Amino acid sequence: MDGERRMWRVATRAAVAVGGVAFFILLSCGEAVLPQPTRWVERARFSGDIRRVEDLAVDTNGSVYFATEVRDNRAAIYRYDGSALKEVFRSRYPDSTFGSVGCGGGQIWAAGIKNEGAEEYAYCVRSDDGVIWEEVEVPAYLGVWYLSSVYPAADGTVWFYGGTKQDDAVYTYRDGEWRRHEETAGAYALRLAVTARGRAFVYHYQHKVLKMLISDDGGATWTRETVSLANPQYNFKRPSRLKMATAGDTVYLLGQLNSKLEGFDLWSVIEREDVPPGQGRYYVAFASPHGEYFYKPSIMAFRSLHEGYVLGSQTSIRLEDGEWIKELIPASWNPQFDAVAAGPQSYWAIAGSSEIYRDPVLYEATFE
Repeated sequence: MDGERRMWRVATRAAVAVGGVAFFILLSCGEAVLPQPTRWVERARFSGDIRRVEDLAVDTNGSVYFATEVRDNRAAIYRYDGSALKEVFRSRYPDSTFGSVGCGGGQIWAAGIKNEGAEEYAYCVRSDDGVIWEEVEVPAYLGVWYLSSVYPAADGTVWFYGGTKQDDAVYTYRDGEWRRHEETAGAYALRLAVTARGRAFVYHYQHKVLKMLISDDGGATWTRETVSLANPQYNFKRPSRLKMATAGDTVYLLGQLNSKLEGFDLWSVIEREDVPPGQGRYYVAFASPHGEYFYKPSIMAFRSLHEGYVLGSQTSIRLEDGEWIKELIPASWNPQFDAVAAGPQSYWAIAGSSEIYRDPVLYEATFE
């Protein structure tokens, strides 16, 4: 799709009557796509021992790993192998939590925070097989008190978003060596996303300027791009709240835009071109107005620029062959999607983890 056509690759609001019910139509490249039945199928429910599920990741074999917190306030990791949920790790620290889990490079990592006495420290563990786990010490001189957004890459580098008492920054671990990347520090808002092969994207919002920092060499060097929309009718609204997810060798961003033409805000997905660092342009790939069928999309996962999912509270939007499709979720489900990940054969999502009186539910959506 060339640049001129990309300018109009935006989902627009329309309505049709189907069985007496009004539905939105998504328009992508000028073609209408009617809502379709959801592909999500319930696979498992977490036991009452689970307080919440913070994150999930899928390895190359299709096993799903979950960063969880159990009732005794300890960090734990659960695994689903296609038949049952099983706890595979529980922290020895009485006050600990994992905020992130990642699979890549033949390893599984989980990262978070632990309490020892009155002090809080960054905490991470790793495994090669999901059975035997070891704690990886975070050097005290780094001053990091929490780690999140862990991405083990194929090149052996493990990426983290982390924070000190002064600021947040991106950190890497490789061959026993830790490194803080000063280029990423000092932002008002910071996000990290890393592709499977190891291209790192850091969303860096500082002094009202939104930039993307990109590294192809494990953080040794960084290329900067200024993020501005090629669609002139839209402006970022609260760009500090944008979220990010990898798609092949590039990224999508998710957040709210203000439409100069319509005069209202839209939940929007922004596409970065799949081009080398320093050459990226950013386009509105999908935009949906507030409404019953588009309620607070907040998480997303992609296998490529042309296939993925954007989820929210009772909201499931599928990207298939470049078209954005609204999925119809049965009202009886009432899912509150909290986390999503793409695996080799399907997508996996957690619903209900943020609800106080609901046990988390694991859903699967296949590509077929």
